[in-house]
Amino acid sequence: MATATLQRSILGLLAGLASLSFATQGRAEEEESSLAGTRYASLSAEADDDSSHVLSGTLGLPLGQKGHLDLGAGRSRAALDTIDEDSTFASIDLGLDTKRTQMQIGYAYRDDGEAFRQHDFRGKFTLIRGMGKMGLDVFYRDAQDETVTSVQRRRRDSRSVRVLESIEGKGVGVHGDIDVSDSVRLFASGMVYDYDRDIDTPAFLARFPRLSLRVTGVTRDEAFLDNTARAGVEYTLDRLTLTATYIHDEEIDTHDITHTGEVSADLAVGERWLLSPFVGYSSDDAEGGTAFAGMSVSVMW
Repeated sequence: MATATLQRSILGLLAGLASLSFATQGRAEEEESSLAGTRYASLSAEADDDSSHVLSGTLGLPLGQKGHLDLGAGRSRAALDTIDEDSTFASIDLGLDTKRTQMQIGYAYRDDGEAFRQHDFRGKFTLIRGMGKMGLDVFYRDAQDETVTSVQRRRRDSRSVRVLESIEGKGVGVHGDIDVSDSVRLFASGMVYDYDRDIDTPAFLARFPRLSLRVTGVTRDEAFLDNTARAGVEYTLDRLTLTATYIHDEEIDTHDITHTGEVSADLAVGERWLLSPFVGYSSDDAEGGTAFAGMSVSVMW
């Protein structure tokens, strides 16, 4: 496989795995197929200056001539209002690529080893036409968290109350891209969500901790969003692809807006390796700005 083909193939599939919400748009892909018949492995590390970080790995395997299976796992730390919470996650994705369509379904599980559990399901369909692509994204999330709250009682000792909360969310979105030239591609995507909450104690005790998550370029896969939009431009050279992306996220409950800008580079090294560093900055009106950076190393065989 030529270096340019290698670079475009691995970029397409790895970018599709980058967001569990599927509200993002992947990078350049081969028109006829992405990684059908190809194996790959990647290791990624990212962190921000608010103490959040993620370490993850992905293994991709071919399924026949047109399908692929992607297995991922990792560990993350997310900065909440008062504490930092650790969690582990695992994902599985199945994809089918033809000359004119691309389809993908996936599932991801996340927990903190104690009281928090989250299930994400997503689907993606893309239609390829001429120099562009367009498609539909769907998303479903079911999350539960158990906490203990201290309730003050008049003239009596305080009482500890067990609070079990659940949040169920659905999302639908669209994505698209167009090749402006052989080296320049524009892309955009968006998704809206609808969340329902349930609590087994009086509503004033509701305190689902994950809703206080600080949204940055590192933690947005874990965030509970009302809507999100993304747009960017990609410039491809012989062995290097540069991408600039802007992301607009609105959180549920607070409706705080987070603006994120990110610049990434994908450098093909030899015939099998790809290095992908990135840097970015997220800011919102409530909590100010947060810088983040990361690196991914991938190999194909």
